Amino acid sequence: NYAIWDVVNSTDQSAPITSITFTSKAGLPSGVATNTSYFKLYDELGNNWNPSSVSSTAGTVTFSSISGLTVAANQTKQLYLKINTSDTNVWPSGTQMQWTINAYGDVTVTGGGVGNAGNVWSIKADTPLIKLQ
Repeated sequence: NYAIWDVVNSTDQSAPITSITFTSKAGLPSGVATNTSYFKLYDELGNNWNPSSVSSTAGTVTFSSISGLTVAANQTKQLYLKINTSDTNVWPSGTQMQWTINAYGDVTVTGGGVGNAGNVWSIKADTPLIKLQ
């Protein structure tokens, strides 16, 4: 797991997430190119989704056409971005990553949007900077 987000639904309706884009603020190694096999998205129940696109030049990983990722009313769900960094030709020691949900439009929620949880605006949703050893 390289990034974990707590997604809080503070409404009285369920919130199906159908698309989400993560951005690496430190960029992605050029060897990643458009290879989606390095990335997976999981929830705390172990459900997983594969990305539909990767752009190493933009540093983004997009999961679209997601089915079954719903945050129940007044509940919290954890999302885990998992990255296979075992290929040291692509992910050399010293590679840095800092993941974010960068903007409101980076998450598509049926019947809603992201950013507000109660009185807290939470976009950009940044993780700490990490460095591969």
